[in-house]
Amino acid sequence: MPPVSLSFKRLQQRLRRSLCYGSRQMKSLPLPLSELAMDYFDRHCPYDYMSMDSATSLSRHGCVDACTFLIAMVYLDRIRTADKTCFESSDPGELYLSALIISSKYLHDVGQREFVYNDEWAALASISLKRVNEMELSVLDAIHWNTNVSYVEFVQILEEVEVWVAKDSLEKRGFCTYNEIAILLSKASIISDCVKLLMLSLAAFTFVYSTAIISLLIFPHIAISTSIQHNLVKNDRYILSASPTVDNVTQQKIVTSSLIPNNFYGWYISHVHRVFCSLLTSNIAIKYNMLFNRTTFWEDALSVYGLHS
Repeated sequence: MPPVSLSFKRLQQRLRRSLCYGSRQMKSLPLPLSELAMDYFDRHCPYDYMSMDSATSLSRHGCVDACTFLIAMVYLDRIRTADKTCFESSDPGELYLSALIISSKYLHDVGQREFVYNDEWAALASISLKRVNEMELSVLDAIHWNTNVSYVEFVQILEEVEVWVAKDSLEKRGFCTYNEIAILLSKASIISDCVKLLMLSLAAFTFVYSTAIISLLIFPHIAISTSIQHNLVKNDRYILSASPTVDNVTQQKIVTSSLIPNNFYGWYISHVHRVFCSLLTSNIAIKYNMLFNRTTFWEDALSVYGLHS
């Protein structure tokens, strides 16, 4: 990936922000990455460890940048996965150095300014050139000479390193930057579970609240309608006792429920007036033992609450 490309510049911005580079140059490793390498071997090599001096000595003279370190971590994971016994029995410092050498050669061609020869690595690690060559060949055999690293592998190891650095910064300082919070939230499964639970609770609360509001809006109309229907039924029974000759078929013409029109007030007043006139007619008819048209009366009365179409 050439440094002039836009994608490489964006990657550098991400590495500078998430790997604690700050304003320093990115030609060497920051201290958290050296500590990560030491912690990696402490977790996966129970019989040996790598000292902090060994981890930091290789990055003091600008031989290891962040991308070289990330590719080297991919190689170390491959060795540990392919032959765990060999990984645990090898010297962590030698494994780390060999992975860095292969990673540097994978990223930088011979003749470039960033390229580091094996004799320079030997001088930095204070070991012989012959031993450096032997370690390099041993690691290449362990990974079956597969030095290619895909984009998915690179992004995966980068995200793991970012999470480790963010957690380490939180433990040391006791607080997080906005970028570290974003990194931790993006990888914390417990946060996603809490968000799912919160969304379910919010949905249930919204449903209950909406149901309560709808009930408050509808129940008064239902209560009024039921009360008026009860009074009308009582009046109907009184009229039936006074007028026994009325047809029994019309006695069952009561509809239990309906919707109230939108223009309720004007509609309600006009129909109440008609019902009132019908009631006056019924009272006069009862007083003088006269018959009146009960069908028209019920149509007017029940239409007040939309019970008759």
